[in-house]
Amino acid sequence: MWGTEVSSGDMSSYVPQLRVYGGTMTFTSNRVMKSIEFTVTTGDLALTPNTGSLNKKSGIWKGSAKSVVFTATPNSVTHFNKIIVYYEDGSVEEIPVTVPSAKFTTFVTPTDVTIPSELTAYIVTDVNTNSVSMKPVTNVPANTAIIINGNQDTYNLIAMDDDADDVSENKLFASDGTVKGGDGIYALANKSTNGVGFYPVGSNVTIPKGKAYLPAPAGVKGFLALDEDVATSISNVETSSERAITIYNLAGQKVESMKAGGFYIVNGKKVFVK
Repeated sequence: MWGTEVSSGDMSSYVPQLRVYGGTMTFTSNRVMKSIEFTVTTGDLALTPNTGSLNKKSGIWKGSAKSVVFTATPNSVTHFNKIIVYYEDGSVEEIPVTVPSAKFTTFVTPTDVTIPSELTAYIVTDVNTNSVSMKPVTNVPANTAIIINGNQDTYNLIAMDDDADDVSENKLFASDGTVKGGDGIYALANKSTNGVGFYPVGSNVTIPKGKAYLPAPAGVKGFLALDEDVATSISNVETSSERAITIYNLAGQKVESMKAGGFYIVNGKKVFVK
C-alpha cells in the first residue's frame, strides 16, 4: 500500500497522490475489505479488479476479500489523490477496556490486539492447589481470554498486524454469556477476604460475555491467588541496607522505582506492588 494510513473506526485513508501508468495495484489486509473508494484527479478509472465489482463512474469497488488486485488498462494514465479502504462490518482499530479500582480485570480479545504500555496482560499457564501461574503477553490473538492489570481507567487496545504471541498454554476460557458457575468454575474477583484472585462461582451465576473464567482441576478448593510469586506484596521484599535492591519491569528494563498495581522483578523474584 502507498502513502500514510490514517485510521478511524472501520476505514483507512491514504492521502498522498498516487500515479498509475498501467500495471497492477494490489490491496492486501489481514481483515476482510468490503469496499474501496477511489478519488481520481487526472484520467479515467481504468482499472479491472480480479474479484468483486468496480463502478467506474462512482469510483467504488465492492466485494469481500483480504486481497484485491486491480489491473490497469495498458497505456492508461490515472492520478489518485485519495483511496479509502472500508473493512467488513464489526472491524475496529481500537478496542476499549475498562480497568476497575481493583486494578485487575479479565477480557476477551475480539480481534488481534496489542496491549498498550500502560497495561500488562497475562494468560494463565498453570493452576496449582492454591494459586495460578501467569505469563505476560503483548500481541494477543483474537478470542483470547486474558487478565489485564493497570490503574483504574478506560484504555484502548490497538488492533495489530504483527505476529501474535503464543497463547497455547492458556488455561483461561472466554465466556459467551451462557456459561454458568459451579463444577469447579472460577472467576477473577476482588473480595475483602483475600483480595484479588480467582474465586469459585456459584451455580446460579452467569459469567458475562467477554469475560474470562477458569475451570479448576479436581482437588482445588476455595481461593486461588495470582501465583505465589506474583501475589507476593512488595512489603514482604527484603529491603535491608545490607543488600542492594535491583528492580526490573516485566519487559526486562531496569527501573529505579515501582508503581502500585504493577508487577516487577526484585532481586530475581517476581512481586506485585499493592
